[in-house]
Amino acid sequence: MKKYVGINTSFGDNEFENFDEYEFRTSMSLFDYDAVIINTYFVTSNYKCESTDFYEQNPRKFQGIKVLNEDESFSIIREFQTMRKHLQDMLEIGKNVFVILEKNEKRYIYSGEKTISGNGKNAKETNYVQVIDENGFLPVDVKLESLLGEKTQVVANGEYKDFYDSVQGLYLYQQIIKEPIGENDVIIPGTNNVVAMHMKYGKGNIVFLPRPYEEEEYIDSSKGREKN
Repeated sequence: MKKYVGINTSFGDNEFENFDEYEFRTSMSLFDYDAVIINTYFVTSNYKCESTDFYEQNPRKFQGIKVLNEDESFSIIREFQTMRKHLQDMLEIGKNVFVILEKNEKRYIYSGEKTISGNGKNAKETNYVQVIDENGFLPVDVKLESLLGEKTQVVANGEYKDFYDSVQGLYLYQQIIKEPIGENDVIIPGTNNVVAMHMKYGKGNIVFLPRPYEEEEYIDSSKGREKN
């Protein structure tokens, strides 16, 4: 019987058979499973930000984007690289990866590069930061455009059509997929804007999905299901 794993998901209360869930920073092996479902939402929230106060209540920001502290900056680089390699290996041997796309949060991280200007007591150290993409751990580069809506059209074929037909009432789209280019599964009616797609990778497939929603997440379903 096939086994599935969710990373950074929240399906546990549904008690799916042969389905386990772990946080993004898990050390559990993905290779014990036939497929992985990974949610990109708030992945970077697993990492601590640098704080501007003693009580660590106010994260430091640079150009409006939160900055991870130095230790976590190096951790996220290392752990993103590890996750990317594991997902690549799973796909290469024929396993499937399902990616639930969310808002593409960004963080600034310390790059390890620094310069010192001046001498003696007047010396000043400057640490350089670089931006990291919340989707940066994925095996392929992803470019998204934020757009919230609920009317969609299934254009998938075969087993993918059956799948999307069965779950179409369970999700809103919050992003349209600009890259990568794959087989379109769900589009915005009357447009070429893609909200779900799949693509071959190695012997497996990587599938990009909108996030399922729960009715209580939204103020009024008659008003575009606006989020609280």
